[in-house]
Amino acid sequence: QRGRKFILVCQDALGTMEKCEALTEKALDKGFSVIVDRTNLDVQSRNGWRDFFSVRGCNVVTVFVDTDLDVCGDRCAQRVGHQTVGGGDEGRTIIQKMRGHFQAPQEKESLAGGGKLIHFRQGKGDQQGAVMEDVIEQVLDCCL
Repeated sequence: QRGRKFILVCQDALGTMEKCEALTEKALDKGFSVIVDRTNLDVQSRNGWRDFFSVRGCNVVTVFVDTDLDVCGDRCAQRVGHQTVGGGDEGRTIIQKMRGHFQAPQEKESLAGGGKLIHFRQGKGDQQGAVMEDVIEQVLDCCL
């Protein structure tokens, strides 16, 4: 099953939730497994995706890359040409605004929909690429 087809659906690239849902629907219809790359700050937004997939009979894996806020701010500040967030102080300001609305995913949330939660803690000294390799390996182990 390692030959399974995956597609990445990213709201930063597509612009709206509606476009993400439409592309996800098309991809599922064509037999793809879908990875949704989206900042879901709260239970309500995560439940929306969980419901979207559950009514279609899909397994749901929530990946929470729990990254230090200073690291997030630094990464945003260093971005050049990002689709939605400019570099410098704009990125740091957005991270601080999002912080006030954030609710960390909980295991019971994922289990309620028959899904799974994968939680990675990423600190200041951690390399982003190495953490993402671990994330991908665990998702593949869950899904294949």
